[in-house]
Amino acid sequence: QKSLQRANSIFTELITSGVGRKSALLALGGGVIGDLVGFIAATYRRGVMLIQAPTTLLSQVDSSIGGKVAVNHPLGKNLIGAFYQPRFVWTDIDCLRTLPEREIVCGLGEIIKYGVILDAELFGYIETNLERLLAVEPEVVMHVQERCGEMKARITSEDEREMGLRTILNHGHTVGHALEAAGGYTLVKHGEAVLMGMIAETYIARELGMIGADVHDRILALIRRVPLKVRKGSVTLGGVLHAMKHDKKTVDGKKRFVLPVRLGEVQVVDSVKPSLVQASLKYLFSMEVFKRKR
Repeated sequence: QKSLQRANSIFTELITSGVGRKSALLALGGGVIGDLVGFIAATYRRGVMLIQAPTTLLSQVDSSIGGKVAVNHPLGKNLIGAFYQPRFVWTDIDCLRTLPEREIVCGLGEIIKYGVILDAELFGYIETNLERLLAVEPEVVMHVQERCGEMKARITSEDEREMGLRTILNHGHTVGHALEAAGGYTLVKHGEAVLMGMIAETYIARELGMIGADVHDRILALIRRVPLKVRKGSVTLGGVLHAMKHDKKTVDGKKRFVLPVRLGEVQVVDSVKPSLVQASLKYLFSMEVFKRKR
C-alpha cells in the first residue's frame, strides 16, 4: 500500500543503507509502486533521481507519465504528494503478458478515458479493437500506448501542476476516487473505479443536457463490453458520498466534475447538485458490474 507508514519504513532502509543524494530510485511495478517510489524520490534528501519502469497497462499508458507522485491518507486518496518528474520512463510490452485480465481491464479504464476526453478517433479504434486489447496483441497495445502517452505528455508539459488544462484528465475520477476510498483502497482498483466513475459522470452529463442519448449510450456500450467485475457489496452509496467530501477535486465545497460534451471533448463543471450526484450513483449501482461475482 502507498501510505506514509510504508514510505517511512523505506526511508529508514535508505538511510541505514547509506543511500546518498546522487543515487537513483527505480520504480519497477504498477501505479502503486510508481506513486510510492516517486513520492520517496521526491522527498528523500530533498530529491534523488527517479526512473519509472511501469509493468502494468494502466501505469504504461498513464500514471508513469506526468510527474504526479503521492501516498494515500485515511481521509482520501493521493492527499500527500508532489509533482516530481522521472529522468526517463522505460516500458516493455512483454510485461503485460504476465498479468491477469483484471489488470488489463484497469488499463482500459484510462485508455477509454483518453478517447472520451481528447480523441474520438481513438475511441472508435478501441470500439473496433477491444477484444484484441484484452488479448494484449502487440500491434494494438502499442498503438494505444503511443496515443495515450502522447496526449498525457502534451497536457502535462503545458500544465504540470494542474492549474488548468490538466484538470481534464480527471474525467471519471471524482466518482472513481470516492469508490476507491469507500472500498478502503483494496476492494476496487483504480482503473475499475475510473470505468465506473465514467458511467456515473456520463449520466450526469446527459441529465445536464451536455450530451445527447446517442453519445451517452455509445460510451456506456463500450464500458459494458469490458469484463469489469466488482464484488457486490464491496462499497456502499453512503460510503461513496462520504468519501467525495474529502476529494481534492472539491473546490469551495463544490464537487468538480469533468464531463463530456461530445466524444473527444470535455468541460469542467463545479455546480452539480447533490441530488444529481446521488442519482448518478444510484444509476451506477444498478449496473450489472455490481452484480457479477469474481
